[in-house]
Amino acid sequence: MTESPQTAAPKANGLQTVLNTIASPREAFETLRVAPTWGWAAIIALVLILIGLVLYQPASQHASLGFIQHLTNGPVGANMSDAEKQQMLDRSTHPSAINTAMGLFFNGIVLPLIACLLNALILLIANAAGKGTSNFKSYFSSSVNVLIPSYALMQLAMGLIASLRGADTFNNFADLFRMIPSLAWVGPQHGWALGFCAGISIFSLWGAYLNATSLKVMGGVKSGVAWTFAVLILILTAASLGLVTILA
Repeated sequence: MTESPQTAAPKANGLQTVLNTIASPREAFETLRVAPTWGWAAIIALVLILIGLVLYQPASQHASLGFIQHLTNGPVGANMSDAEKQQMLDRSTHPSAINTAMGLFFNGIVLPLIACLLNALILLIANAAGKGTSNFKSYFSSSVNVLIPSYALMQLAMGLIASLRGADTFNNFADLFRMIPSLAWVGPQHGWALGFCAGISIFSLWGAYLNATSLKVMGGVKSGVAWTFAVLILILTAASLGLVTILA
C-alpha cells in the first residue's frame, strides 16, 4: 500500500537547511521538526573543521614548542637530562605522520560528533523539562546543523587567521585561545579562566541562540526554559575549554 501525498513524510533539502540554519534559523528548525536531516550538515561541518585544523596546525605546533621550552626550563625540566629535553622538543617540532593523522581524526571528526550527541541529549532533557513535543532525532539533526556556524566556521576562521599571521606569532597555547573575538580578549590571560573566557566567543554565543531557537521552534519550549538550557550548554562548553587550558 503506497502513501498518499497527504500522508507521505515530507522531504527536506539538506543543503538548503544548512543555509537556512545560518540565514533563517526558524525556517530551518521548522523543516527539521518534520523532516530531520543531518547528512549534508555533517559533511560540510567536518570538511570545514578539518580544513581549519590543517591551516592552523603550524601555529599549533609552534605554540606547542613554546610550551615545551617553558616546561623544560622550569622545575619540571630540572629533573630531566639534556637528551630527554631534546627528545621532547623534537617530538613537538616534528610530530610523526601517524600522530598527526590521529589528531586530525579525533579532533576533526570524533570530537565534533560526540559534541553533537551530548548537545542533543541536553536539548532532549530541556525538551522534557519544558514539556516540549520534539524528540532526540530532531534535536540531533539540529545539533549537527548548528555545528556549522557555532564551531566549524570558528575552526575555519582560526585556520585562516593563523595562516595570515604566521605560525611564529603563536608562542604558547594562550595565543591560540585569543585568536578570535571572545571574553579572552579582556579577561584573565592564563589558566582555567583564560580557556573559559575563550569559550564565550561570537561563535559560541551564536550557537547558544540557535540552541534556544531550536527548542522553541521544534519543541514548543517556552523561552525561559530554552534559554536556561542554551546558556547551560554554553557554560559547560566554556568550562571544558578551560580544562583544556589547564592540561595544556
